[in-house]
Amino acid sequence: MNKDWLSICEVSDPNFRMALALLDLKSSFGRYVMEAMPDYFTDQESLGPVPLSVLRRVAHDNALKNEGGVWDPLDVSHDRTGEYWNGLVVDGACAHFNIPVRTLCGPDAPEGNSWETMPKEFEYLHYVAKGIGYIMMFEGTSHIMVENALPDYFCLAPAEYIAIDK
Repeated sequence: MNKDWLSICEVSDPNFRMALALLDLKSSFGRYVMEAMPDYFTDQESLGPVPLSVLRRVAHDNALKNEGGVWDPLDVSHDRTGEYWNGLVVDGACAHFNIPVRTLCGPDAPEGNSWETMPKEFEYLHYVAKGIGYIMMFEGTSHIMVENALPDYFCLAPAEYIAIDK
């Protein structure tokens, strides 16, 4: 069984939505929930959309693990202020949910990277504060910014993989 992301995204209670999204389906409790609430699960593979709040939570939890469990939400040296906003790629949330990501290099990208060149029409991103969840057109389709480390780079994911929620 797999999570039915379309059904999970429709859950109006953010805590219940988060619980379903993070539920370990291999645990005995996960199996119990699948039996008790089959509407949120499917036999088919479901790649998304994954709620943005869930991606932020997974990235935040991964960042905590990577930093030894100590995280200061006001430590701007790690680009993390208040809620977790900046590292869905670097902190592994996109990979966790198999969300494809395209990395585009900015004007100050390090030499020797393998990133795609940022199109001229995106140069404004360097001058405005656009963060995770910003929806933009790229190559004729909607994409969502999943990481903004400009002027070095930024990352986009196809919009069909992410549901924008609160």
